Amino acid sequence: MLTLRPRSLLALSALASFTFAFVALGCGKSAESGADTSGTDAGAAVDSGNANDAAIPSDSSVAPDAAPPADAAPKTDSGPRPDAGAPTNACEALGGLCLGQGAACTNGGGTVSAAGASGCVFSDGPGVCCIPPAAQSAGTDCRSHGGLCAPIAGCNFTRGNFAPPSCSGPGIVCCVPQKICGPETKACCNAQTTFRPACDRGAFVCTIAGTTLKPREQCP
Repeated sequence: MLTLRPRSLLALSALASFTFAFVALGCGKSAESGADTSGTDAGAAVDSGNANDAAIPSDSSVAPDAAPPADAAPKTDSGPRPDAGAPTNACEALGGLCLGQGAACTNGGGTVSAAGASGCVFSDGPGVCCIPPAAQSAGTDCRSHGGLCAPIAGCNFTRGNFAPPSCSGPGIVCCVPQKICGPETKACCNAQTTFRPACDRGAFVCTIAGTTLKPREQCP
């Protein structure tokens, strides 16, 4: 029969205590590791939720900019000013204006010049030189002012002037040959903004509320 001595009993007790401590320590690490993993996943879920909330809804749309008033004259920086000088092209020399198509010319009461494009070349191709109808003593449409509804660029090609009547379509203005009012030495302005004046049967006028006709150098 085996008899355990006191020293042997002490050794067994120490070994049992060490084993229990090791198992407890191992369990503690497992639990801590699980807590860290859960915390990381939760953080990722929150970030994902924020990203989804910040995304633009699929049915959203950009609101179009408000259209300018129909009678608003283009600002001075809308194109070259029709200063005085020799004609820049054959169409201007003929007293014509540049339009994109012949139909726009005849529908507006003008006559397509036999000279062809004559300097009326737009970014998307050549246009036509249109001779506008003669100005009338009365009337509120573009034709009665001796003008044509033309693109701003086409008006500037021949250094034409803008007239008061409105024309439909973006970038389309009532344009008259420079010979009616002469070169634009004046402008319509207030303390902040400058606009090109309108040619109303031989006289420059301001059609924008709050602006005054002044020599160009006195405008901002």
